[in-house]
Amino acid sequence: MPDTSAEPSRRAAVIGAGGRVGRAVTAALLRDSWDVVAVVRDPERHDLPPHPRLHVTRGDAQRPDGLAPALATVEAAVLAVTPFTAPPDSFDGFDPDYYVTIVTGLAAHWPAPHRRLVAVGLAATLRLDTGELVMDDPELFPPFLRPFALAHARQADALRDTGWNGRCWYHRQVSASRRRPALDGRSCVSR
Repeated sequence: MPDTSAEPSRRAAVIGAGGRVGRAVTAALLRDSWDVVAVVRDPERHDLPPHPRLHVTRGDAQRPDGLAPALATVEAAVLAVTPFTAPPDSFDGFDPDYYVTIVTGLAAHWPAPHRRLVAVGLAATLRLDTGELVMDDPELFPPFLRPFALAHARQADALRDTGWNGRCWYHRQVSASRRRPALDGRSCVSR
């Protein structure tokens, strides 16, 4: 194992660290010697494994002003939140701006000059080689989940519109279908 004692500390927040994706991201960052601020709505409800570089804190992505103290201590953040623990029976009352609110709030309350944000997205927002979106093909994506996919698409627009300069993301889609998403690689957006 390489000696990392001389390496500078790297610190990231994982917003939504108690969920499936958030837990996996947290574990990967810890394995890669990052200090991690695990942001969860209810720390008592989540049994994150103890680790000397893991700091669990209460926070709600829908109230980013409350995340400002945690974000002030990190150079990067991973947005791994979802409004559901499982697909709902209905999307009645679902806010299509759920992710837009979070992204715009983070932009307003995390003024760090070299901030980096990784926003976990949804493959349904990718374009097929036909030009249509995955979410628009009922064979590839369940139509009843379309409101959730649209909210993720709006998140991508909000990332572009709120000054996340130098944003890069990596999409890798493995598909059993002949109609694979055309976007399969690295994309960067800067203003």
